[in-house]
This record gives sequence, structure tokens and C-alpha cells, in this order.
Amino acid sequence: MSTAFIDDLPVTRSCLALSNDIMTRICQLLPTQKDRLEACLVHPVWTSPALSVLWDEPAFDTLDQLHQLLSVLREKPRTGSRVRHLRLHTMSDGQFEDTIAHCKYTGNDSSNNGNSNWAAAPQTILGVLRRCEQLKSFACYGFQLKTKDLEAILTLIPSVERLWLLGSPAQEPPAVMTPLINAVLPRLTSLRLDGVYTFQRQFYAVLARRCLALRSLRLSLQTTQADDFFTLCNGHFPALVDLTLVHVQSLRGSHVKEFMRAAPSLTHLRLEGVAQQALSEITYVSNAYFALESFTIVGVIPDSAPVTSSTRLPHLPCFSPEQLTTLTLGQWFMFDMTLLDTFANSPLQHLVLSSCQPLTNENLIHIFHAMNHLQICTVVDPPVECKPFLERYAVHDNNGYTLNRADMDRINEHTVQHRTLTCAHLRALAERISMDLQDLLNIIDETQPGRIAPQEITADAPKNRAQGAPKEKEEELNDLPAWGAIDDLTWYQKPKPNPSVTSSEGSSISGPRQPIPADAYSDQECWGEAKRGVEWASEQLSYAHDMLQRQKAAVFWKKDDETGQWVQLPNNPLPATTTHDTNTRPPSKHNTPRIPQKQTNHPDYSAPQKKQHYKPEAQSSVSPLLLGQVRKNHQNHQNHQSRQSRQSRQNHQRHPSPPDDPLPLLKRQANP
Repeated sequence: MSTAFIDDLPVTRSCLALSNDIMTRICQLLPTQKDRLEACLVHPVWTSPALSVLWDEPAFDTLDQLHQLLSVLREKPRTGSRVRHLRLHTMSDGQFEDTIAHCKYTGNDSSNNGNSNWAAAPQTILGVLRRCEQLKSFACYGFQLKTKDLEAILTLIPSVERLWLLGSPAQEPPAVMTPLINAVLPRLTSLRLDGVYTFQRQFYAVLARRCLALRSLRLSLQTTQADDFFTLCNGHFPALVDLTLVHVQSLRGSHVKEFMRAAPSLTHLRLEGVAQQALSEITYVSNAYFALESFTIVGVIPDSAPVTSSTRLPHLPCFSPEQLTTLTLGQWFMFDMTLLDTFANSPLQHLVLSSCQPLTNENLIHIFHAMNHLQICTVVDPPVECKPFLERYAVHDNNGYTLNRADMDRINEHTVQHRTLTCAHLRALAERISMDLQDLLNIIDETQPGRIAPQEITADAPKNRAQGAPKEKEEELNDLPAWGAIDDLTWYQKPKPNPSVTSSEGSSISGPRQPIPADAYSDQECWGEAKRGVEWASEQLSYAHDMLQRQKAAVFWKKDDETGQWVQLPNNPLPATTTHDTNTRPPSKHNTPRIPQKQTNHPDYSAPQKKQHYKPEAQSSVSPLLLGQVRKNHQNHQNHQSRQSRQSRQNHQRHPSPPDDPLPLLKRQANP
């Protein structure tokens, strides 16, 4: 945070009216301690939340900064009550792994690192803790600590939840965890003891039964007995997700298996100092644990006897843990490729090889070829023979040589330069390799599962797409039976409809269609598999076409209920004309019109010699569209006849006309 930024801040009432919690959250998002210090100078209202965040976790990189911290705490003791997280060492996690954890695990040769460091003195540590009694997490050197010093430290910080001790004494006997420490264990969420300590059996019992909130644990098993370790295996760690075990020369696969049962939520496992004879068995058991996400093996101790094929475990099956994404191998004095073959089928994405001196170029090529899911490979401190090979393909930085998936494919020679192919190129390629063009396109489509290629029709498409064409839904075909169910191919080339023969829905029926010529498309168009259609020369379509013509040429008749006459149904509705009906009384044997024996030219009706009902030869092949049109015309004709009948009655009442047959009337006049 620069001074110009502070000067430009809008010191308004709304900005100063923010609550203390909001201002605390804003100050926590500031990146450095310098920015938090300058936030205290903006306004007196901001001073209190900025100071609480500034002293929440003091950070320093050198011993001079640590000395300044002690001076401030000595002058202003109340400032120490704001501290919640404190690290009395100048080492980060990465530096600690490089200087302390990476050792031969045969003794405490790394413990001399902090003997001459005044920050590791018990007087310095106790002096700081007397002024910072509200600590939630605490980390310090443990090279000069004894049992009484540990008791005093835990007495001064009773509310601590995360404890980290770096190193243990070299000359003095290891510190003993007393019952006072057992009272602190149940509330710890993180315990890291980077050194050799002597644990009583009561410590393992409390750790196994009462540490239900423990999420991270790091222990050394150098002084641990087998019975004590099985006490941990019989415990319960429901929240444990990160486990680091150091000096595990006596550890075997059965031990790891039993401990994983006690920690069902374990996702990160780190083993340091594994014996070579137990390496394959431990890897087998760890790989079978499907919840594991990160697995690290550092410092493999070689056996006295050389490694042979008989000492390996070739009968172990390959598991595929669903969550394992990171594998770290460090300080391997031997490199067994059969061990890495166990992870070939796992979804491993990141592989770290650190200080593996037996590593060769052939081993790297085998790893990149076998692990298909691998995305990043990091090689730290490789052998001299591998450096030219890695410098050619990998990116070098402070973390080592990093290769991504593209670099691995270049090594395996699995990729070539991207090229753009046109339709002409694909045809030439199919001819050169003597393969059908559609088969070649299908192979290309299979290599691109996420791409939907555009559709295209070729001259030989009906012959080659029968196997791979999609199956149409049955209910869609039933909507338009016979000729209406055919998949129209007019989406590519739309022919002009034939006005002579059309259906009610506008679909043209023009007989067999000609195949699309080969020059109907150009090289600039996209390729793809054409839609499936039915050939117009098929027997089914020809039969449907003939039936349609017969239905159109047929004549339909209907018997009128009022007149009893047979009326021919027209194709189109009759025009609305007015007729006079002379029949004013209900029909009887006297006034019922007689049907002539011969067909006349009467405009209203015509009668055949025999009653004929149209019965199609194949009822299943009649188009429902045509039958619907017939029913519609019939209904229109009935409505027309009813309107004519009602209009005739009304006209007769107004202007009565003499009957057609005067004989009954003359008889009634003669015989009154």
C-alpha cells in the first residue's frame, strides 16, 4: 500500500461508519505486513481493527526482525495479548523440508542446525510466551528443549490448538511426554513433532481415543514399540486428513493397512525412511486405499542384499484409487520401475521425483508412456546424465524441471504439427490407403467425441451409412405412414415441387428421385455423415404412390337419410344454391319419390343400378390425410343439404306449390 493511495482515500462518513468486523476482514485481505501497518495510519477509527490484524500473526524472515519483536513486547506488554499465531523460527515449510526432513534417517545428524541459534534457547521461548498467553498456534525450535521445558511451555499457553516443534536434542536423552502434555492433547487440531521423542504408553492411548478433532499429525517412530503403534491402529481419528510418519524402517504393509482403517478421512500420506524390502508391500496397500489423494515416499533405505527380481512382488494387482492425484518420490537410492507400474491405471496427475540418483532417461520415457493420466512431472535435483535430456524438453526454475502433458507427448513422439485438411485432402488420403471415404470420416469422428460434425451427402451415402445411421423413433414414423414417413432429403438440395401431384400437406410426389451428383458440393464445405433416408425406387414407396392415385380416382357414394337417394360425394364442397322442395309432408307410401331404374341427368342426384360401397384393397395403406379430407367433404355436404332442406320448407310455407303427382289430390276431390 503506497502513501499516495492513503492520501487519495475518501475519508467520508460512510467509509468511517463501517463496523469493526468489516474493517477487520478488510485488513485481513491486505497482502503484506507493511500494508497492514500503513492501514493503521489512515484514520483513528481504522487503527484498532488494523492493529488487531497486524499483531494477529507477526511474520519475520531474519533474526533481526525477531529481536525487534521481542523489544516491542518488552516495552509494551499489552501488545502481546493481540497475538494469536506465532512462529519463533525463520524457516518456511519448504526450507524446513530441505534442511531437516531430507536426511538419511539413521540418526539425528540434522539436529545441530539449531544448537547455535539463540531463538531455540528455552529462555527466549519462555520469555516470549509469558507476554503472548492467548496463542492458538505455536511453532518453535526443539533442539534445546527438555522435559521440564515442554511442561513449562504448555503451561503458559493452555488454549493452544496447533503445536509444531522443529527438531529434538542431540546429546541429551529424548524428552518424555508427561501426563501434563496428555491434558493438552484432546484439544489439538494439529500436532507436528519433527524430532525423536520418547512417548509413554499413556500418550498413545490418549492420542488414539481422545483426539477426535486432530486433523494433521506428524510423528517419529524411531522409539515407538510395535504394541504402542497398534494402540494407535485400534484408535479412532475421524477428522485426520494429513499423516506424516518418520523413521518407518520397521513399518510394513499390514501396519499401514490397520492405521488407514482408523482414519477413514485420510487423504494425504507421507512416509519418510521406508525400508526397501517393505516398499512394494506398503505401496500396494496405500494404492488400494481409494480415498487417498496425495502419497509421498521420501528416503528409501536400501537393504544389504542387492535387489533382484525375486525380491519384488510381481503378483500384486494394480489398483486404481479414484482420488490419488499426487505422488512424490524423494531420495530413492534404488529405482524399481515395477513399483511405478502399480500406479499406471490410477488417475495420477502430478508426479514429483526429488533426488532420485538412479533415475535414467529410459525410466522417464517409460513413466511418460505408462501413465496416461499424468499431466505434470517435476524432477528436482536430477542426475547429471538426465540434465541434457530434461533441458531439451522441460522448463527449468527454482523448483526443478517441470514437464507438462505436451512435453511428455513430444518425448513419446505421439504428436505432430497440426494441419488443416479439406475434402479433397480426405478423398486423396482415402484413395492412397485404399479405404472407403465414409469409414475414414467415421474414424476421425471417433477421435473427437466432443465434436458434432456438420451433415453432408455423398454419392455413395445410402450404401455406407446404413450401419451408423441413427434409429428413428417409432412414434414419429407412425404419424405419417406410407409415403409420409419418408425422411425428406430436401435439406441439402430442395427440388421444386411438382404442382401436378401434391398431397394435402404440400409434400410433392414425383416418383423416384435422381441421386445427387458428386459435384453438388465443393471442397470449401464441411464434411460429415448425411442423414438417413429411404430410396424413392423402393417397393414400399411405389406401392404407396399407386394407392394414392387409386384413392384420388375413386368415386364415393352416400345414401341421403331424408330422400333415400344415393348421392355422389364431390371432391370439393357443393356451391350454395337455393332449391324448392315440394315435399311438405312426412314421407309415406303415397308421397315417397320413386328412384328411377336408369341414371338420369338430374343435377341433384344420380343412382347406380347397385349399391356400391368403396372398400380399399389394403386398409393399412390408406393415407389418414386423405381419409380426413373425405370425412371433411362429407360433413360439409351434409351441412349443405340440411341448410337446403330448411330453406325449402320456409319457402314452401310462404309460397306453396302444387305437388308433382296430382293423382292423390284428384281422388280426394272426387270422393269428399
